[in-house]
Amino acid sequence: MAFQAVCLLVYIVCTASTMPVFTDKPVYTDFGPTTDADDGNEAQLDQLIKNLGKEQDLQKEAQRKQATIVNNYIKENLPWIEKKKHMVNYFTKVHKNVEDTSKYGDGAAVLLAEYHPHISDLVKCMQSAILLETEGVLPNNYHISPMMSHAKRARWDLNKIHHDDETRNKFKMHHGEAVFGICDDITRPCSYLTILQDPMQRAVNSYRACQLVENKDIELCQVVSAKDVSLRDWIIHQSDYLLHYFVFKSDLCRHNSTNTFSNSHLPCWYKHTIYYNKMTDRDKSNMVDYVVNNLEKWFSVIGLYDDLENSLLMFEHVYQMPFQLCMKVNQKTGKIANKVTKTSTRTSYDENDDLELLKYDTEVQQAMDADMLIYKRAKDIYKIQKQLLLNKIGR
Repeated sequence: MAFQAVCLLVYIVCTASTMPVFTDKPVYTDFGPTTDADDGNEAQLDQLIKNLGKEQDLQKEAQRKQATIVNNYIKENLPWIEKKKHMVNYFTKVHKNVEDTSKYGDGAAVLLAEYHPHISDLVKCMQSAILLETEGVLPNNYHISPMMSHAKRARWDLNKIHHDDETRNKFKMHHGEAVFGICDDITRPCSYLTILQDPMQRAVNSYRACQLVENKDIELCQVVSAKDVSLRDWIIHQSDYLLHYFVFKSDLCRHNSTNTFSNSHLPCWYKHTIYYNKMTDRDKSNMVDYVVNNLEKWFSVIGLYDDLENSLLMFEHVYQMPFQLCMKVNQKTGKIANKVTKTSTRTSYDENDDLELLKYDTEVQQAMDADMLIYKRAKDIYKIQKQLLLNKIGR
């Protein structure tokens, strides 16, 4: 009998631990009381998150398909725009290991440098920074190449520039408006970097500069006189100028029987403007989409004149050169004024010089459309770069 009692007691204790407890009071967890309504809300939230995830996946898939269509179109119709050699964005694309990151500092850097009042000072300072870092191991003229204009780029592509392949690889940095694509001709690791400004700001800066006789060496000044046209006409005159950096076609600059401009003395950049203005809407649309889609892949780092200090900090971080020293010589960023003050044969007020009005001008918007799309994408990439860098250095 005692043995049976013990067995009964063990049974009761063991089964009681697994039986549900019924009580009139709500059950409490670490997150507070739960009710049937709470369970329903949580289920709805989970479903909403799942739906949003599916929607994002669908959007990404649609973007990938569209990018594939654009890539195939470029390959078949505009093949010279494709770039074979480059290094992806250091901040957003690179897996952070020593092998990947060291290639940026050890290789050649190609600075896409559009016109800005202070670009010459910036480039000179960057050259000094490279010289300081390398302790003069290479001859001075090997640290940074001469500024590459459109005409010089055409000669480079024809191998008429007086440098052999070995010498090309010795340059630590190339710079200019027409440099994009030359990494394809360099056998050592090669990456692109750039510092951009608002397209409207660029137009104002070049407009002011080209009003000075001594600036005739600036390519943008060589077709019409800035003194004799309004800012509106100037902007329309150099439409899609930023876009042309990425789609340089040196054939247009050569003098031969197959060239439409063979007997023309127009500067190379303007031949590009004429050529691309004659493109079909489909060609141009695919060309712009292709550039926008590939900016992050093409450029190791993108800087902005509107945030020069952090841009130079990024350059320094990627290339391990003391580029922040150059902040001292580039305090001014050339902000846009509401009205252009100019030295001109046109002295009275003209609404075609009023920037606030020009922003809403249909022809100005069309002339700036491609450049603004590219610049918007560049700014988006820049913001991500900046946040990733500041997170890393603890600011």
